[in-house]
Amino acid sequence: MSQGKLSRLLKIIIIIMGMIGLVFYCYVEPAWCRDMASGEFGRLRVPWLVFISFTAGPIYAGLVLFWRICSDIQRDRSFTKANAARLNVISVLAVSDVVYHLTGSVILTILDMNHPGSLLMTLFIDVVGISVAIAAAVLAHLVTKAAELKEDSDLTI
Repeated sequence: MSQGKLSRLLKIIIIIMGMIGLVFYCYVEPAWCRDMASGEFGRLRVPWLVFISFTAGPIYAGLVLFWRICSDIQRDRSFTKANAARLNVISVLAVSDVVYHLTGSVILTILDMNHPGSLLMTLFIDVVGISVAIAAAVLAHLVTKAAELKEDSDLTI
């Protein structure tokens, strides 16, 4: 598969992920909070809406950085220190989002503003986030090593 085709496929995946996120943050999350407001958890609507909305920032920042990596792949600049740095930032963003999400969910549970089922769902979401962070960190390490090898081979005649 050519680099251009690979880059286009990855960008399509990024667009799909972004659209799924928009549907979640613009439709599913408000509907969820509206349903909570109709029951005994009505007082939780605004705190949960604000809490979940803040998780979008690191996710979309990571998608933007991944788009830039895909653009470099298309230009045959896959193994660069800049891409390794972007992957490291994606890893940090994922970890920070997981820490924020888990901490907030635990605090809301302690304050009796969370359902135990939501806490279990939080754990599943956080496992996915940690998986993304680990994958990005491993890729960053490998890209760094490949960039160093490429620099060494470029210097050798």
